[in-house]
Amino acid sequence: MQIKKHISKKRILIFTLFAFPILFSNCSGAAFGSSRNITVLQVSENSVFISKNSGNTFEDFSDGLPNKFFPLRITADRAHTLYLSTYSSGLYKREKEDAQWHNISPAASFERTMYQTPFKRFRKISAFAVHPHNTSRLAVATKHAVYFSSSSGLNWKEFSVPPLLRKHYITSLAFSGTSDALLAGTSYGGVFLIRGNSMISLSSGLPAEKYSRTLSFYDECGAITASANGGALMGMSFSGNLFSIGALSGQWKKKAAFKSPIEIHDIADHKGTVFASAGGLIYEITGQGETHLHKELNAILQQSLHPHTIGIFLITHNDAYPPLFVRIRHPFDARPIPPNRKNASGKNALYANPHVIRKNLDSLIATAEFCKMNALVIDMKDDFGAIFFPTQNTTAKQIGACRKPLDVKLILSKLHAKNIYAIARMVVFKDKYLYRAFGNAFAVADSATGKSWMGNAGEFWLDPHSKFVHEYVVSLAYELEQLGFDEIQFDYLRFPSDGPIERCRFRHRTDTSMFKSEAIIDFLRLAKKTISVPISVDVYGITGWYHFGNRIGQDFEAIAEHADVLCPMVYPSHFGTTFYRTRASRDRLPDLLVSESIARAKMIAGKNAFIRPYLQAFNLLSPTWGPDYILIQIRAAENTGACGYSFWNARGEYEMVMRALKK
Repeated sequence: MQIKKHISKKRILIFTLFAFPILFSNCSGAAFGSSRNITVLQVSENSVFISKNSGNTFEDFSDGLPNKFFPLRITADRAHTLYLSTYSSGLYKREKEDAQWHNISPAASFERTMYQTPFKRFRKISAFAVHPHNTSRLAVATKHAVYFSSSSGLNWKEFSVPPLLRKHYITSLAFSGTSDALLAGTSYGGVFLIRGNSMISLSSGLPAEKYSRTLSFYDECGAITASANGGALMGMSFSGNLFSIGALSGQWKKKAAFKSPIEIHDIADHKGTVFASAGGLIYEITGQGETHLHKELNAILQQSLHPHTIGIFLITHNDAYPPLFVRIRHPFDARPIPPNRKNASGKNALYANPHVIRKNLDSLIATAEFCKMNALVIDMKDDFGAIFFPTQNTTAKQIGACRKPLDVKLILSKLHAKNIYAIARMVVFKDKYLYRAFGNAFAVADSATGKSWMGNAGEFWLDPHSKFVHEYVVSLAYELEQLGFDEIQFDYLRFPSDGPIERCRFRHRTDTSMFKSEAIIDFLRLAKKTISVPISVDVYGITGWYHFGNRIGQDFEAIAEHADVLCPMVYPSHFGTTFYRTRASRDRLPDLLVSESIARAKMIAGKNAFIRPYLQAFNLLSPTWGPDYILIQIRAAENTGACGYSFWNARGEYEMVMRALKK
């Protein structure tokens, strides 16, 4: 095997380990493609490779890119200039005559953080578009922000996104083929049309799932492109539906449907024929909406794969087919699973508060053994900030947070003697004691009253932007690891969601352009740096259904990058009062909600993500409550690839779980 000298030893080693039996060609990297062949670009973690002969041989094509990066997507303009979007390394451009890639990221697209870091990360490039006729016109999105360039990426101007859209997560962009108007697809808010300084909704005809009386969710717009007739085409991320619109003032109509669940990642209207990449394959769509696998392109695609491929980009130089990007796997799935994370797999848990542990530990252990459960979640810092272990933390003692400690060593010895995995639950940003301490310095402030903000009665919210709060909670978590807990589980790792949240003022927020999710990730980075045992995070059940991030700060994908286990609370009773009610009978609804929750969560976070949902072990808004209600949830979790599950009952009463598992 001959390899060009400029390929680094690191990349050679990575590529060799992939065991991909190809021979590199000795073609110059200054230009790519020919009129006879299809150029194939293959991306994996930290690497881009190119084949100029339809995938027969490849050579390194990574010059100019950082040593470490997660590729997300490649796009090309009509001159076959290439654009590479990444997860945290920015946006790169490479023209035919270039010998390397060039970073053209908007200067304002750096990730915001409250901590000093040795290098700056970029925000995820969530969408990118180049004008089909004026290739100097570019648009790029970073989750909740949009930037325009009229100079091929040399200069950028941020679009003044209205507050409404700031809550949404931008997932796709496309310029109109007949004007400078920009179509912006979102994760749950439908499509918006940006023209000049204005932005209007363009979602008429798109199906929306009614969550409650006042809130509806559109399915995620995974790909969008201009069509030949002056309209547009759009593919959905989860449902597999493809829609078309004849004019940008019209109504969307379903054009085709793939078998759900399947993700549509790229679409193109090429000479009147629609092509789409979906579920890792390429399809051609007829005028009647029939979908057919494209034999030639899929053959090249399969020939170009290796075990760690994240995506493939195809360019046909005789214009027979449109440029298409095919996502093969989630970028996170290209990474090996950390050894300590494996300890968290296959854990089925019961939750218990300190009162239950103090009074009924032996009975709870017996219940766990009877139910074949192998883990226990125990409150060590509860919903009010009370601490139930023998801490040496000065702040905890000073603010009066220490309760009568549990005999943690005895508890852990009993659990470990029975091979029961011990999980310490810690509530992060709800804390009555720290809220009231130090002159309310760390409480969320109320912009209307100037006092400390209060949402629901009995909820005392801390400012998630406070370094002091981060360090306080993480230092307590470190003590719990030293005491012998097998896992630390963070709950209420989010911003407030109830009450007059429009009046929340975060006094510790030093950068007003910081996304809420970035404050949450800052906390997790500190925790990961300090704690060596697995870290799990409790999140809202709905958080795993769509890309969120700027509503309460829970960006499921971003949390998955830093946490070892994600624990969506998928209690069927806690979804919206109208959500999915038309899709299933009341008997089948628990199965549908749990199954869909985990399936979508794995699509967002990757198949290798450890999803351990919280299941419902309490009777609330549950008309079919009984043993079968429990079994339906368990089977749904197991059948959709969860790595375990936890049952929640606030009082630690698991009689119904015992009755179910006795059957």
